[in-house]
Amino acid sequence: MGNIGLKYVIIPIMTIPVGFELVIAIISFLILVLTLGIFYSPNLEIPKHYSKKPPMHYIGSHIELNGLKIRYYQIGKGKDVLLLHGSMGSIEDWEPIFSLLSKKCRLTVIDRPGLGFSEVKGTISTIKGNAMIVEKLINKLGLNNVTVVGHSYSGAIALKLAINNTKKIKSYVLVAPA
Repeated sequence: MGNIGLKYVIIPIMTIPVGFELVIAIISFLILVLTLGIFYSPNLEIPKHYSKKPPMHYIGSHIELNGLKIRYYQIGKGKDVLLLHGSMGSIEDWEPIFSLLSKKCRLTVIDRPGLGFSEVKGTISTIKGNAMIVEKLINKLGLNNVTVVGHSYSGAIALKLAINNTKKIKSYVLVAPA
Protein backbone atom coordinates (compact mmCIF):
# COMPACT_ATOMS: atom_id res chain seq x y z
CA MET A 1 0.00 0.00 0.00
CA GLY A 2 1.41 3.42 -0.90
CA ASN A 3 1.69 6.49 1.28
CA ILE A 4 -1.70 8.21 1.21
CA GLY A 5 -0.71 11.14 3.45
CA LEU A 6 -2.37 9.94 6.68
CA LYS A 7 -0.43 9.05 9.76
CA TYR A 8 -1.77 6.33 12.00
CA VAL A 9 -1.66 5.73 15.72
CA ILE A 10 -1.89 2.14 16.84
CA ILE A 11 -4.18 1.60 19.80
CA PRO A 12 -4.76 -1.94 20.92
CA ILE A 13 -7.49 -3.50 18.85
CA MET A 14 -7.83 -0.62 16.34
CA THR A 15 -5.89 1.82 14.19
CA ILE A 16 -6.97 5.44 14.25
CA PRO A 17 -5.88 8.33 11.97
CA VAL A 18 -3.86 11.10 13.72
CA GLY A 19 -6.76 13.55 13.43
CA PHE A 20 -8.49 11.49 16.11
CA GLU A 21 -5.56 11.70 18.58
CA LEU A 22 -6.93 14.85 20.14
CA VAL A 23 -10.44 13.41 20.41
CA ILE A 24 -9.11 10.25 22.07
CA ALA A 25 -6.96 12.31 24.46
CA ILE A 26 -9.96 14.45 25.46
CA ILE A 27 -12.23 11.43 25.95
CA SER A 28 -9.53 9.67 28.00
CA PHE A 29 -9.08 12.77 30.15
CA LEU A 30 -12.84 13.10 30.72
CA ILE A 31 -13.09 9.42 31.70
CA LEU A 32 -10.21 9.91 34.15
CA VAL A 33 -11.77 13.05 35.68
CA LEU A 34 -15.19 11.41 36.01
CA THR A 35 -13.66 8.31 37.58
CA LEU A 36 -11.73 10.39 40.11
CA GLY A 37 -14.85 12.49 40.79
CA ILE A 38 -16.81 9.41 41.76
CA PHE A 39 -14.33 8.61 44.54
CA TYR A 40 -13.71 12.20 45.70
CA SER A 41 -15.63 13.13 48.84
CA PRO A 42 -14.64 16.48 50.40
CA ASN A 43 -15.07 17.00 54.11
CA LEU A 44 -17.23 20.14 54.23
CA GLU A 45 -17.67 20.10 57.99
CA ILE A 46 -15.92 22.93 59.83
CA PRO A 47 -13.80 21.47 62.63
CA LYS A 48 -15.38 22.20 66.01
CA HIS A 49 -12.17 23.62 67.49
CA TYR A 50 -12.28 26.57 65.02
CA SER A 51 -15.24 28.18 66.75
CA LYS A 52 -13.95 27.40 70.25
CA LYS A 53 -10.36 28.51 69.84
CA PRO A 54 -9.94 31.69 67.77
CA PRO A 55 -6.48 32.81 66.64
CA MET A 56 -4.24 34.78 69.00
CA HIS A 57 -4.88 38.10 67.21
CA TYR A 58 -8.66 37.63 67.42
CA ILE A 59 -10.58 40.81 68.15
CA GLY A 60 -14.22 41.45 68.92
CA SER A 61 -17.12 39.70 70.59
CA HIS A 62 -20.22 37.83 69.50
CA ILE A 63 -23.78 39.12 69.59
CA GLU A 64 -26.84 36.97 68.94
CA LEU A 65 -28.98 38.25 66.08
CA ASN A 66 -31.83 36.24 64.61
CA GLY A 67 -30.53 33.09 66.32
CA LEU A 68 -26.99 33.52 64.90
CA LYS A 69 -23.75 34.38 66.65
CA ILE A 70 -22.37 37.36 64.72
CA ARG A 71 -18.88 38.65 65.50
CA TYR A 72 -18.54 42.40 65.88
CA TYR A 73 -15.90 44.82 67.07
CA GLN A 74 -16.21 48.40 68.29
CA ILE A 75 -13.46 50.95 68.72
CA GLY A 76 -13.36 54.71 69.24
CA LYS A 77 -15.81 57.40 70.31
CA GLY A 78 -17.90 59.85 68.36
CA LYS A 79 -20.14 59.52 65.33
CA ASP A 80 -21.28 55.98 64.52
CA VAL A 81 -19.68 54.42 61.45
CA LEU A 82 -20.52 50.84 60.47
CA LEU A 83 -17.97 49.09 58.25
CA LEU A 84 -19.17 46.14 56.13
CA HIS A 85 -16.48 44.04 54.48
CA GLY A 86 -16.62 42.62 50.94
CA SER A 87 -16.94 39.08 49.70
CA MET A 88 -14.97 36.46 51.59
CA GLY A 89 -13.71 39.15 53.97
CA SER A 90 -13.74 39.68 57.71
CA ILE A 91 -13.34 42.36 60.38
CA GLU A 92 -9.58 42.21 59.89
CA ASP A 93 -9.94 43.70 56.37
CA TRP A 94 -10.61 47.05 58.02
CA GLU A 95 -7.77 46.94 60.61
CA PRO A 96 -5.42 49.28 58.69
CA ILE A 97 -7.85 52.20 59.14
CA PHE A 98 -8.95 51.56 62.74
CA SER A 99 -6.36 53.85 64.32
CA LEU A 100 -7.10 56.70 61.91
CA LEU A 101 -10.91 56.66 62.04
CA SER A 102 -11.36 55.68 65.69
CA LYS A 103 -9.93 59.06 66.77
CA LYS A 104 -13.12 60.81 65.61
CA CYS A 105 -15.69 58.01 65.19
CA ARG A 106 -17.09 55.02 67.00
CA LEU A 107 -16.39 52.27 64.51
CA THR A 108 -18.53 49.16 64.50
CA VAL A 109 -17.33 46.34 62.28
CA ILE A 110 -18.93 42.93 61.74
CA ASP A 111 -18.15 39.60 60.16
CA ARG A 112 -21.11 39.11 57.82
CA PRO A 113 -23.09 35.86 58.26
CA GLY A 114 -21.02 32.83 57.25
CA LEU A 115 -17.76 34.78 57.00
CA GLY A 116 -14.95 35.33 59.47
CA PHE A 117 -16.17 34.04 62.83
CA SER A 118 -19.91 34.54 62.28
CA GLU A 119 -22.46 31.76 61.89
CA VAL A 120 -24.79 31.25 58.94
CA LYS A 121 -28.08 29.42 58.52
CA GLY A 122 -30.51 29.20 55.61
CA THR A 123 -30.72 32.15 53.22
CA ILE A 124 -29.36 34.72 55.66
CA SER A 125 -26.25 35.12 53.48
CA THR A 126 -28.27 36.87 50.75
CA ILE A 127 -28.21 40.65 50.31
CA LYS A 128 -31.68 40.87 51.87
CA GLY A 129 -30.66 38.58 54.76
CA ASN A 130 -27.44 40.50 55.42
CA ALA A 131 -29.36 43.81 55.42
CA MET A 132 -31.80 42.39 58.00
CA ILE A 133 -28.88 41.32 60.23
CA VAL A 134 -27.30 44.79 59.92
CA GLU A 135 -30.58 46.48 60.88
CA LYS A 136 -30.90 44.21 63.94
CA LEU A 137 -27.26 44.94 64.90
CA ILE A 138 -27.82 48.71 64.65
CA ASN A 139 -30.86 48.45 66.93
CA LYS A 140 -29.32 46.04 69.45
CA LEU A 141 -26.10 48.05 69.82
CA GLY A 142 -27.99 51.36 69.98
CA LEU A 143 -26.24 52.95 67.01
CA ASN A 144 -27.68 56.29 65.81
CA ASN A 145 -27.20 58.49 62.74
CA VAL A 146 -24.99 55.76 61.32
CA THR A 147 -22.78 56.15 58.28
CA VAL A 148 -22.70 52.74 56.61
CA VAL A 149 -19.58 51.96 54.58
CA GLY A 150 -20.04 49.00 52.24
CA HIS A 151 -17.08 47.53 50.39
CA SER A 152 -17.52 45.33 47.29
CA TYR A 153 -20.48 42.96 47.84
CA SER A 154 -21.47 44.99 50.89
CA GLY A 155 -22.10 47.96 48.60
CA ALA A 156 -25.23 46.08 47.51
CA ILE A 157 -26.12 45.43 51.16
CA ALA A 158 -25.77 49.16 51.88
CA LEU A 159 -28.06 49.93 48.93
CA LYS A 160 -30.62 47.44 50.24
CA LEU A 161 -30.53 49.28 53.59
CA ALA A 162 -31.12 52.55 51.70
CA ILE A 163 -34.10 51.01 49.86
CA ASN A 164 -35.45 49.80 53.22
CA ASN A 165 -35.15 53.42 54.44
CA THR A 166 -33.60 52.33 57.73
CA LYS A 167 -34.31 55.28 60.06
CA LYS A 168 -31.14 55.09 62.16
CA ILE A 169 -28.85 55.35 59.10
CA LYS A 170 -27.78 58.85 58.11
CA SER A 171 -25.58 58.18 55.08
CA TYR A 172 -24.00 55.54 52.87
CA VAL A 173 -20.50 55.23 51.43
CA LEU A 174 -19.91 52.62 48.73
CA VAL A 175 -16.28 51.56 48.25
CA ALA A 176 -15.72 49.71 44.96
CA PRO A 177 -19.29 48.34 45.03
CA ALA A 178 -20.04 45.10 43.26
